[in-house]
Amino acid sequence: MISSDSGERWARLEEMCVGALDLPPDERHEWLRKAADGDAALEAEARSLLAHHDPDFLATPVSTVRRLTEGETQPCPPGAPDEGSSAPVIQGYRLVRPLGRGGMGDVYLAVQEGDDYQRHVAVKVIRRGLDSEDVVSRFRRERKILSSLTHPNICALLDGGLTADGRPYFVMEYVDGVDLARWSEESGADTRERVELFLQVLGAVQHAHRTMVIHRDLKPSNILVAEGRNVKLLDFGIAKVLDEDESDGAFRTRAGRQALTPEYAAPEQLSDDLVTTASDIYSLGVVLHELITGHLPAAADTSPSLDRDLAIISTKALDPDPLQRYASASAVAEDLRRWLDGRPILARPSTFTYRARKFVRRRPWAAATAGAAAIALVALMALPWVARYQAEVERERALEVQGFLLEMFGATGGDRAVGDTLTARGLLDGQAELVDQAYADDPAVHVQMLRVLGEGYDRLGLPDEAEVHARNALALERQHGGLSADGLAASLNLLGWVRFQQGDPTEARAHLEEAVSHRRDLGRRYRSELARSLNDLAVVLDAEGDYERSAGFHAEAFQVRMEDEGLASRATAVSASNLAVAHYRQGDFASAEEFGAIAVESLRRSLGADHQRTIIAQNNLAAFRIAGGNLEGARDTYVDLIERQTRLQGRDHPVTTGLMGSLATVEILRGAGEPAEALAREILSIEADRWGSDSPRSGGTLRLLGRALVLRGEFEAGVAALTTARGRLETLLGPEHREVAATVAAIAEAYERAGQPENALAWQERAVNSYIESYGPDHPETGRHRERLDSLRSSQRGSTRS
Repeated sequence: MISSDSGERWARLEEMCVGALDLPPDERHEWLRKAADGDAALEAEARSLLAHHDPDFLATPVSTVRRLTEGETQPCPPGAPDEGSSAPVIQGYRLVRPLGRGGMGDVYLAVQEGDDYQRHVAVKVIRRGLDSEDVVSRFRRERKILSSLTHPNICALLDGGLTADGRPYFVMEYVDGVDLARWSEESGADTRERVELFLQVLGAVQHAHRTMVIHRDLKPSNILVAEGRNVKLLDFGIAKVLDEDESDGAFRTRAGRQALTPEYAAPEQLSDDLVTTASDIYSLGVVLHELITGHLPAAADTSPSLDRDLAIISTKALDPDPLQRYASASAVAEDLRRWLDGRPILARPSTFTYRARKFVRRRPWAAATAGAAAIALVALMALPWVARYQAEVERERALEVQGFLLEMFGATGGDRAVGDTLTARGLLDGQAELVDQAYADDPAVHVQMLRVLGEGYDRLGLPDEAEVHARNALALERQHGGLSADGLAASLNLLGWVRFQQGDPTEARAHLEEAVSHRRDLGRRYRSELARSLNDLAVVLDAEGDYERSAGFHAEAFQVRMEDEGLASRATAVSASNLAVAHYRQGDFASAEEFGAIAVESLRRSLGADHQRTIIAQNNLAAFRIAGGNLEGARDTYVDLIERQTRLQGRDHPVTTGLMGSLATVEILRGAGEPAEALAREILSIEADRWGSDSPRSGGTLRLLGRALVLRGEFEAGVAALTTARGRLETLLGPEHREVAATVAAIAEAYERAGQPENALAWQERAVNSYIESYGPDHPETGRHRERLDSLRSSQRGSTRS
């Protein structure tokens, strides 16, 4: 024990008080208790000194969120800001009562009053006496960070400015809820429900990271759960922007270390090392562990009640080495979704036993067949003298081996969000190095494994690697004159699809046409394979602009699948959806809507309403209805779809941004330029993170932005955006593509709105020529733009005569 008159004791007291003063008042008690390390007298002396420095220090902490009760006035609790004359005056807001205080300011419940509305909000104001240059800078920094974040699970910034006496303030949405710890204690939620709720937290953090913001203080008290189990993430007071200048070492120490909560902080935060998004991943791991087990990870070495996979997920997030943690919040979410679905998680070793166990639990009826196929494969590897199966048995075994192996490394479909591509690719690369040597004596199995590898690489979005194995498979089939009944066609189909993914539709079409020809001759046993080749060929023809042939092949594929598999089949749904798009391309909007509705119903039955493919099909159906003039119905559909897709996959998922683009188009057609511009700018920000700010792939979104700006009267900015969009789309798709034609037409419309008829006429003539090249002279879109050209010519002649 240190003596009361020791200089060392005073130095320690000073250190404790300085550290406590840098914390919000409601966190100082715990800080002093831990800093005193069991010395009750030292802790009491520190509290006494702080009480003289700040009389509010000893007051009871106040929750920043209180439930509003109709007609009830709650007393102002101790430690909250004083009401009455000391309350700030803010134009447009009526302060109702204090909610609490943070490290820099007071928080009030307020009512925002407009001409025809009122709403409750939370207002944060710098306290008098704390409005130093440093504190004001931190306060404004928090407001700036909040303004950059737009996500349904982040407490939104609504307004900001100066009070009547010159103090900065900002306004946030008022969240009527409880913090995560209290919800965990009182809700009675089971583990699945807790994990599902935590996915909302991960979505909010992923959005912040995409916006270059690290929270740095993730903990249950900063996560609120409102009505309907809707999560809101709060308090970006010590958040860090990734590209900001951190030359101010004093700020870095205070805000980055002392103001955080040690129990939830990553090791690098406590040691004042470099803080990255991985630091937030660590904090998320702590919160997840506590949410599921009821205690912090350090509180016990083992958690018997914790599911093994959940323990692995938590442990990976909590790795002391930032490089060994999950790469992103979305990667954590991917593994948690896998746990919810009963699929293998990606955090644990990809052992055959583990993945097979998951496979059997999820699909016992399929596992029996797949297991037999895997045993057959092992036997072939270990015993090269085993006699070759007959051709039909080879085919069945190959299909089972392919399905099982693809399941083993997680490549379950092209629309799957790959959470850890490196894991799956590592498995493929390992097999690719061995395949030629391992199966050199058995070309029938060799070619099957080459197709497995090609399919696997294609599903991981690696077409160049897929092409190597697809070409080798085709060469082996041709060398042996076909190693199984459908082997040559299967290799042709795979190579054709891969070449299409690589951007060579001409070679792709040649291979797919040959595959269709072979499969037509194979009879009813291979009708499902024929339908796939028909579908893939039709997709390539659509991309080439041959809409009539594309529709014909899609119709044939739909008929085969409907007859063989019925309506409750994903394959039938895909063909119905593709056929609807083909009719739409030809201008047959009634048929497009008919088959679009069939696709939606089929997908609902086979995959569920929330599946990604169902959402895409509903998006297409809304587009068909737009063509029929039902803009309000289409808008409502898109708003619902965006909300659902954001909840399922996040705001920055490609499907979500595609839906946002569709909604922006509807807003433009409705004449609502402001919401259209906001949507376009948000999509561009996401696309810049994904592809880079100058990518040709953002051309379509730039066109949306340009049209919205023109609609709002910002002609020069709008035309500049449209011109850039045209250049990017020509680079990506070629000058004769329909997307380029639509952009040229948008430029003509811009000049017409700006009152420049000569320029409008010139650009509309170019637009008509572009539509003739892309759609053909008889397409309804071409006819519509011809009518517009005639109208412009008539207007100009009338103007000349007058």
